[in-house]
Amino acid sequence: SARQVDGVHYHPLEVPAEGPLLDRAREFGRAAERRLQELGRFDLVHLHEWMAGMGSWFGSCPTILSLTSIEATRRNLAPADELSLAIAKAERELALEVDCVLTPDWLREKAVAEWGINGVKVHAFPMEGRLANEWEGPLDYGQVKREIGFGPLDRLLLFVGPLEHAAGVDLLVEAMPVLLRRAGNVRLALVGEGCLHGHLAHRAHELGVGHAVHLLGHVQGPRLTRLLRAAEVLVLPSRYRVPFDDAVVDLARRASRPVVTTHGGPAHLVRHEETGLVTYDNPGSMVWALDRILGDARHAEQMGRNGRRGGDSILSWSEVARHYLQLCATCFPELTESRM
Repeated sequence: SARQVDGVHYHPLEVPAEGPLLDRAREFGRAAERRLQELGRFDLVHLHEWMAGMGSWFGSCPTILSLTSIEATRRNLAPADELSLAIAKAERELALEVDCVLTPDWLREKAVAEWGINGVKVHAFPMEGRLANEWEGPLDYGQVKREIGFGPLDRLLLFVGPLEHAAGVDLLVEAMPVLLRRAGNVRLALVGEGCLHGHLAHRAHELGVGHAVHLLGHVQGPRLTRLLRAAEVLVLPSRYRVPFDDAVVDLARRASRPVVTTHGGPAHLVRHEETGLVTYDNPGSMVWALDRILGDARHAEQMGRNGRRGGDSILSWSEVARHYLQLCATCFPELTESRM
């Protein structure tokens, strides 16, 4: 019987469990057509695998076909028998009929060549995803900021590393007065320990920015994960290479956060204007880079996603869903129009 799980409605169809494969596929198509007529009109129909498209019920609305393989690749150079040829023919006819075809990246060019169709309608698309982990589950960013003494709507800059001259952490404190004049709710959290701890606290108060600079000491594990996710950017203003900088950049990638660093720091891990910003080791350059991040939130978010994409071969399901919605909006712009 029909059921609903997490907002998804499931409708089992009665189809024969035995008999020729193509006949069973056609029976599935007829059963699906009957059920969909009972449910009413849809804005979009998505068919997964060729067997789902063996019917005449689609075509009245935008239709997408997704394929994880095609008959030519499943044969793996083996001779085609009568059934294989019939399946290949059904796949091609279906691909011609629908509005959009999704395949894994490795399959796209092979499918276009095999079917001899216009490649514009065939799109590479991830066919797998991974479940959310500690970097992607629900998180109250405002609560994380309250836990370290800031307001829930404050814009958090994060430094992680040794509080030493080589790490350039003092440059961030020196940049804060100008940053605060431009955005009054900017806040800086310094994670780490070192010989400059006392000096940084004193200098922040001397500059009148003590309320906006908090030294958190050593932080690790889930608490550090939460801080990285709640921050808008990870800043590593190193004058020279600092141990563990590479590991910290990897954490920022996991959190999908852009990285601001210097030519003396882990610049080899940051693609300028793509996954973060590479600048110079002086307060003015820090102001420029952070002003760029704070002034263009959309670009900063995109840089964070770019870094994440380069670090993980398998997207999370939320990223797959976002990609799918973007593709639908591109292929079927009429679906994005407001309706009265």
